[in-house]
This record gives sequence, structure tokens and C-alpha cells, in this order.
Amino acid sequence: MFKPDLAGPARAFFGESRGAADALPRRRRRREAWVAAAAMALVLAFQGWTAFGTGSHPLFDGRQTDYYNLLAHSLRHGHLYLPIQPDPRLVAAADPYNPARRPPGVIVHDASYFRGRYYIYFGVSPVVTLVLPWQLLTGHDLPGVYQTFFFTGLGFLAASLTWLALRRRYFPASGWGTMVAGIAVFGLAVMTHAVLRRSSMWEQAIAGGYGFAMLGVACLYGALHGERRGRWMAGAGAALALAIGARPTYAAGGAALAVPVLWAWLKDGGWAGREWRRMVAGAALGGAPIVASLLWYNWARFGDPLQFGGHYQVNAAYEFAAPHFRLSYVPYNLRAYFVAGGRWARYFPFLELGRGVPAPPGFYGVEYVYGIFAVLPVAWLAWLAPLAWRGRATGEPLRAFAGCLLLLFLGVAGLLACWWVAAARYMVDFTPELMLLAAIGLLGLERSARGRWRPAALGAAGIAALGSVFAGAMMSFQLHTLLRQTAPATFARLARAFDTPVAWAEALAGTRYGPREITLRFPAGRTGRTEPLVTTGWEFYSDHLFVDYLDGHHVRFGFDHLSHGRIWSRSIETDYAATHTLRVAMGSLWPPRVHPYFRRMTPEEIQARAGWLRVELDGKVVFDTPADCYDASPEGTWFGADPDGFYGRRFSGDLLSVRWARPYAGVATAPAYGPVEMDVALPPEALGRSLPLVSSGVPGRGDLLSVREVRPGWVRFGYDDWGSEYCESGEVSMAEGETHALRLRLPSLLAPGGSPAERALRLSLLVEMDDRVVWTHHAASAPAGPGQAYFGRNQIGATSAQARFNGGIARIERTALPTEAGEASGPVRFRLELPDDAFGRSEPLLTTGVPGRADIVSVQYLDLGHVRFQLDHWGVAFMRSPPVAVNYALLHDLEIRQPSLEAAAAGGETAGEIEVRLDGATVWRQRSAFYPAPPGSVAAAINATGSSTCAPAFTGGIVDIRRGSDSGR
Repeated sequence: MFKPDLAGPARAFFGESRGAADALPRRRRRREAWVAAAAMALVLAFQGWTAFGTGSHPLFDGRQTDYYNLLAHSLRHGHLYLPIQPDPRLVAAADPYNPARRPPGVIVHDASYFRGRYYIYFGVSPVVTLVLPWQLLTGHDLPGVYQTFFFTGLGFLAASLTWLALRRRYFPASGWGTMVAGIAVFGLAVMTHAVLRRSSMWEQAIAGGYGFAMLGVACLYGALHGERRGRWMAGAGAALALAIGARPTYAAGGAALAVPVLWAWLKDGGWAGREWRRMVAGAALGGAPIVASLLWYNWARFGDPLQFGGHYQVNAAYEFAAPHFRLSYVPYNLRAYFVAGGRWARYFPFLELGRGVPAPPGFYGVEYVYGIFAVLPVAWLAWLAPLAWRGRATGEPLRAFAGCLLLLFLGVAGLLACWWVAAARYMVDFTPELMLLAAIGLLGLERSARGRWRPAALGAAGIAALGSVFAGAMMSFQLHTLLRQTAPATFARLARAFDTPVAWAEALAGTRYGPREITLRFPAGRTGRTEPLVTTGWEFYSDHLFVDYLDGHHVRFGFDHLSHGRIWSRSIETDYAATHTLRVAMGSLWPPRVHPYFRRMTPEEIQARAGWLRVELDGKVVFDTPADCYDASPEGTWFGADPDGFYGRRFSGDLLSVRWARPYAGVATAPAYGPVEMDVALPPEALGRSLPLVSSGVPGRGDLLSVREVRPGWVRFGYDDWGSEYCESGEVSMAEGETHALRLRLPSLLAPGGSPAERALRLSLLVEMDDRVVWTHHAASAPAGPGQAYFGRNQIGATSAQARFNGGIARIERTALPTEAGEASGPVRFRLELPDDAFGRSEPLLTTGVPGRADIVSVQYLDLGHVRFQLDHWGVAFMRSPPVAVNYALLHDLEIRQPSLEAAAAGGETAGEIEVRLDGATVWRQRSAFYPAPPGSVAAAINATGSSTCAPAFTGGIVDIRRGSDSGR
């Protein structure tokens, strides 16, 4: 039976001598080993779920296109450049590094371009140590997510085992709680979530640097405590050199190698000692060949041994001339990395980014950075590390090991503090070293705390560790909203579980959700300015309702779901001196959709609250439209203020009161089916872009109607039935910036079944603009249930349009079909467009009766200018009209009268006359017998009886169908 015991492996790996640790009972050591192994297994499981839990990642999945696998293929073929042929326009560019002077869309993003070749500035060492051997052994590429997980797991295990060995040697009486806390901190509070959650192009190199650096730390511990210190120093030199090969930033921490040498020099009596010489030789033998190889690698690529390729990056910035390193960045970066805190919110994932301060000149940007001491409080224990060696002999190497960690941390963090970007993934380079110091401080506190203060001190330390682990997990759930995007069901389950206790607390506190009624007076003299009215969320995940002062008598309102385009209201005449009542209902004033508050609501009811924007000014509707909002908590909601200043910092008028208002009931009663009416305006610079208007269904089985500006002031409407067809209208005049009233009828927006007219209208789509029909088209469609219609969004992910309509949408309203008001009997009136590609074919217009006893009226397309109408009296007679002149480019009004359409025709066979009127003129009369039409046996535009004299369906465009005595549309 296997009986794990850390004492033996620790001695074998680190050369630990027997001592206090081996004096512990063997049973305790075994139990401790099981607990440590279980804790590390749980951390690795969580890291694996973070990396792999948001999608399918087959290990053997064909050719990979990431830069690391591409470089491995290049190395196998004997060259250092990527097997990617540069665009000839890039090669010919006078300055290929300047985005303003090179042609658009010609670069391979964030690669290094030099003399007609692409290279990577990302680290080469993960390629030669993992990706290339994997390819040689298996014949397959290694997906990037496996690369990242391998190196983060390697770094975590190296750090944990090093700390466990240190704990066993110096703190044998330490409790299991401290041990588990340290392991959890190394796994979840060292920012590795920033590379595990997303493996794009930078993360594999960063993970490789972390893994090699932690191996180097383990070897430095071995050099200070083992018996073959020269070999350990060789391992440390090689590991840190490989870390530099992954992330050149680790070169700034190379001074850590000098600490064991200095310790040995002092211990062995100075220059006469031999141990320090062995350690120097070991570090040189281990690291020098790798460093020399890196220098040659850079020289062979760029003609400069110190150039890793960053100078020649091609991306959205002008990297060739960018001010990458400046001392003026240091205060800003130190604040971002260590001091600037996140903001705790009420709802999952609880932790939001803190609001930044103005960046220094030349600084490029910040990406998901949290201040370590503000968000990961366990880091404060690093200041207590001296307690770990207080009272010990001066020759003990513990403080020397802490010195190695400190120099590695200060070197890397100091270098990155001078860099022109601050990013969460960069924090992986220096946070682990700081957390190792904090874990040593935790052991020192546990050892030193005495008396009545001991429970309080250890309790505070435990809370700090637990809070840091929790914060690390929340940062992982929140990073770039990737979990929400890639695994929405998983995110919803987690949010529901975490938000349920929050909902209980809100119920006890009597929390109210929903609309607000604001009493205010607008300020005078603000023409040309915008000011905030309601702001929810934080920074780039915020929603803004604001007012735009047009002149001394008019305002308009705007709504911005940040990064997804603004919508504007119409101009509103306003008395600035009067007191106004503004009623605001927007989704972010409600809890998130997964909150237990919505548990018993239908999708339509949820959409009416969390997905709708309705704004009224003095009882008049300003906005009434579906609108997405980011999740926001009451603590992240401001009235009359905007902390980020996107639309001004503060409302300068009089904000007299803000009161809770009852939800607007009318939104929930909007029809679940029916056409949609929208007031839209094209955004500036829309030329060439396809913007979604309506999508329905689900990815892989949905429909999308879009608009595309093909030349200034002219657009085409496009229809995409997923996997079936994509088609476009002719050119339609639609000026940028002007608001146009659209009425859109997609087949999937209409209810299944329904009256004969409704079933016929499901055969075609209709686009009307400013009360004018601009496109009608016979269209296939995918079914869409209630709540599966989306306006201004490409919710189905079709490739024929971008994700959002980023112009202005001032109104969206679902309407009922006008045919529902028609009579149950009487003539059938069509407004339709004849197809111009069906010559020689006959298509149905109207069928009455049942198979074997039916009358079918159809139209036959004779040529470019003529049709004729036909009547099939099943099994008895087939009659045709004379040719009728038509214009296929125009809409036609068609009316059909016959006895079987009258209510009295439900009896036996009847003799009578069919009359067909086209555009107000009678074009055919014919006497015939007609079968009775039982209830439900009348069908328009489809061959409902299976007649052999016409096609299954009418393929022209149908604008409208009416039945009854009304002669209007």
C-alpha cells in the first residue's frame, strides 16, 4: 500500500537533513502529505477547469495556427521565421510599422515583421522545451490551451513543493490550516487566471516564463539547503535562462542568482572558500549556453543579439517609434499594480475594476489590472517575512532564500513599472514571488504570535488568505467576461448559486428594483453639451442615459450601451425654467437576469424588465425599445453623475428628487409575434459595413435582416437564412444621420399557423421605409419561438453582418398583423410583387375546398410583360384567362372574387363567376362550377390541396393580404 511521506521526497529533492521535521510522528507526516496532495489536486483541478471548461479542446485536433506551433514547424524545417507569407502590400509599404501609412488589413497581428519575414517576439523557450518535442514524439500539434496549462501547473507545483519543504524544515509545528492556505494562495491568488482563462498569443509565453521561474526558485532553495549546491545552481541558472527565453523581463531578476553565491562566500570565509566557486561555475554552466543560444537566435533573426523582436511588432500601435520604457510611467504603474483597488459589487462575480486616474503622456493603456495590496490582502504578510528568521542563527539560509525571492520580485516588477502598458497577464511575472514571501510571512506570524493576541493575529491572516483566494477566483470569473461569453450556462449556474444568499439579504432589507422617477430642472446656457442623467456599471461595462442640449428651447436624450453604439431620441421642445418629471426604466436598474428575482418569470416578462428601455418626459414617451444593459448593482448606480465622465461628470441642473416607480406594465403586453417597427439612423462611417436590424432563432438555425451602405446615401437590405440563402435588395436611398421609419416583416417574426392570410405572409419578407415598400422577397425561414427575436443585434452569430447596429435606434415596437381585422368571408385582396425569374411556371394564388373537391386559382408567367390567370375546378374543368399585361418591377393590387369565398358556399356545389381584378381593373371573368369550402379550407399563396396544375407556393413577394368587403389596404 502506498503511504505518502513528504519528508523523504523533500530530502531527496532539496537535500534536507534529518532534524525537527523528522521528529514528528510518522502518522502525522503521512496525514499531512495526504492533505497537501489533496489540496494541490483541487487547485490543479480548478486550474484545469478554468483552462478547458469553456469549450472543447481535442488534444489531437489537426494543424494548429498559433505562433508557437508554427515556429515549431519552422524549426523542424531549418528556419527561424514563421511559415506565413507577408501580404505584398505590406512588403511594398514605405513604413510597414506605421498603421497610418500602411494599407489596412495586411498584417499578421502582433507578430514581428523584419525584411519580408514574420517572426515572433514571444518566448522561444516554450517552443523548444514543449511544443517541438511534442510534435516530434506524436506527429501532432499541441493546442495552446495545453501549453498554458502545462506551464502554469509546473510553476504551481514547483512553488508549492518549495514552500512545503521550507515549512517542513523551519516550521515543523505549523498547522494544516496554514499549509492548505499557502497552497490555495499559490494556486488562485498569483494572477495565473489571466493566462488560464484565455490562451490567445501572449499567454503561452507568460505561462512558460512563470513555470521556468518557479523551477529556478526551487533550484535556488536547493542550492541553499542541498548537498550538491553546484548542481542546484546549474539548475537555477538554466531555469532562469529559459524564463528569459520565454519572457525577457526575467533578465531583470537575474541578480537572484548572486544571493546563494554571496551566502556561501560569507559562510565559507570569503575568497578562500570553494563552495561559492562551485556555485558560480554551476550557474554559468547551466545558464550560459542557453543565454548564448538566445543571443545567437536574436542575432540570426534581427542582426542584434539583444533584440527579441518587440521593436518590429506590427499591430494597431506604432511600435517601431513607441516610447516603450520611461521612468515617468513608474508612479502610474506602481499605483495600478499595487495600490489601485477593485470595487466590490453586490452581484456575482462581485469584483469590478476600480476607476483609473489619468495616465502619463505616451502611456498606451491598462487591461484588467488590480492593485495587489488592495485586492489580495494576503500580500501584506510579505512585510512579516523577517519574523520567520527572528531568533534563528545568522548562518541559516532562510533569509538568503527570502533575499532571492525579493530580488527576483523587485527586478521584474521594477522593469514592468517602466513599461507603457499595464496588464493583468504581466502580473504573473512578479506576483508569485511576492506571494511566496507572503507565505513565509504567514509561517513567521504563526511562529511568533503569542498570548491573547495569537487567535486574533492568526484569524486576521486566515481571513486575508481566504479573501485573496476568493478574490482570485472572482477575477477569473470576470476576466474579459470570457466565462459569460463562452460558457453562458456555467456562468448562469454560478451566478444563481452565489446570488441566492444576496437575494435573501435583499429580501430582509426590503430592497426595491426597477424604474425611477426623477424630478429635475434643466440648466440654461448649456447648448452643445451633454450631461449625465443615469449611469450604471463601471468603466467600459457601463450604460448611460444622458441629455444633449441642442439650443435654448430643445433637448434630445441619448442612451449608450457602451461599446455597442448610441441611440438618440427626437428633438424635444423644453421649457428650461419648468420642473420636469423623468421616468426611467432600463435593464440595469433590475438585478441580473439570473438573479432569483426572475426565477418564476417567463422569458417575455424578463425581457420586459431586464431587456427594455423606456423613458418618459412629463408623460410623453422618449424611448420605448428593447435595449441591452450590463449587469449593475445599486452601489454602481448614479443619478445625475458619471464617475468616468463619458458624457460629463455631473448634471448641472437641479436634481430635486429620485423616487422608486412601479414597473411599466405595457412593455410586457407587447405582442410576442408580429412585424416590428423601428426608427433608425445610420451611424457615421457606415460605408461598406453590414449592420444587423433583426435576427431571430438560434445560431445554426436562424434568420437575419441587415442593412449595408454601398455608397454614400444608398443602402441595400440583406437577408440571411442560415445555411440556405443570402440575398440583397436593390439600392435604396437612406442618408446617414437622418432617422427613418422602418416596418420589417420577417417570416420568423410571425406566429405559426393563423389565418390563411397570415400563413401566406409567412412566405415572404417585407421591408417598408418611411411608408414606402422598398423590398419584398419570397424567403425561406427558420422557426423562432417567443423571445427569440432580437432587434439591432446579430444574436445568431451570422457572418453576414457585424454583432450590433451601432447607429441610432429611437423606437422599436412589435405590431399585430392588419389581416387579423379582416372578415371571415368575402373576396381576397393581395398586394404583391410578381417574381421575374419564373417564366413558364404556374404558381398558386388561392385554393378553396379539400383534395378531390377543390378550386385552385393560379397565375402563369408568360414572358417579361404578360401573365395569365387560371382556374382548376378539380377533375372537371381547367380554364385560362387571356394574356394580361403586367410590369414585374411594380407592386400590384390583385382581387379575387368567387362563390366559394362566401359564407353561404359551405353547402353543395355552386355555379357562379370568378372575377379577377388587377390594379383596379377587371382582367378576367369566367363562369364555372365551384366546390364548397368547409371552414379552414381556404388558403392563400400555397397549393394546399396538392393540385398538379401549379407549383407548391407563390414565390413572389407579398406585401399584404386582406379578406372581406374593405377595399383598402
